[in-house]
Amino acid sequence: MVLTYFRAQPGYVEKLLPVGAKRYVSGTAQMYDGTLQITHPDRVVDEEGFAKLSGIDPVYPLTEGLALGSLRRAMAQALQKLPPLPEWISPEVIRRCKFPPIAEALNRVHVPVELTDILPDGPFWSRLAFDELLAGQTGAGAGARATTAATAGDRNAGDGHLRNKIIDALPYALTSSQQQAAAAITDDLRQPVRMLRLLQGDVGSGKTVVALLAAASRQRGRQAGRADGADGDPGAPAHQNHHVRRWPSAPAFAWRSSPDAKRARNVANFWRGLRAARSICWSERTR
Repeated sequence: MVLTYFRAQPGYVEKLLPVGAKRYVSGTAQMYDGTLQITHPDRVVDEEGFAKLSGIDPVYPLTEGLALGSLRRAMAQALQKLPPLPEWISPEVIRRCKFPPIAEALNRVHVPVELTDILPDGPFWSRLAFDELLAGQTGAGAGARATTAATAGDRNAGDGHLRNKIIDALPYALTSSQQQAAAAITDDLRQPVRMLRLLQGDVGSGKTVVALLAAASRQRGRQAGRADGADGDPGAPAHQNHHVRRWPSAPAFAWRSSPDAKRARNVANFWRGLRAARSICWSERTR
């Protein structure tokens, strides 16, 4: 086997591969001109270094100018400098999920001993994923609570008569998730602080009807607004991608139908429901 180095510094190869010494080499072996060779081996270690290897090398996503070896060395140094980390997850959750300590999870993911250490559903990877999700949700929740607590608002929930009329006029029954979402938003509107809520759902899950019910839940005489994607480009700036209409009584919600023929019946039901809802809204407006 031939080891190939391009543009190596003078004396680098002689120091790395001293004559007469035993070295263990790992890398990608390829055939070139009928000869098996490794170009720029990933590892060249002696007996002592070989004994420390686990036999499994982590592979990280790279970018231009960042070598895999450099990133591995940086990760190894970071793990060595990792301070003692106090446990912040409750003992009951750790017991139920069978989570290892965070320091052990970090070491076993970046320096795996067994192939099972790096499985996404394994205990080490799952622990890191859980911590990341918990940290993100905790930070988002704390920010939302701080924002709403510091910002006064008006109670905007009405008596619900308009919302109930729309629900009765719909040609389909709301799902339990739609009912829960609409109830949560209505409860927010009753609070004396500014509402800060994101309604999330897949395409066709019924976000628009929940938004319609939310608009119909506000006090009589208050306005409601809606924003539609103008050109369907979610990456465009908001002032280019949306237009806003304001109605004295309730908004007219646009529906961008799917070309999928299987949804034709749902689209038709949706339109019938919206027509009935708009008729109720406009009749309320003229009172």
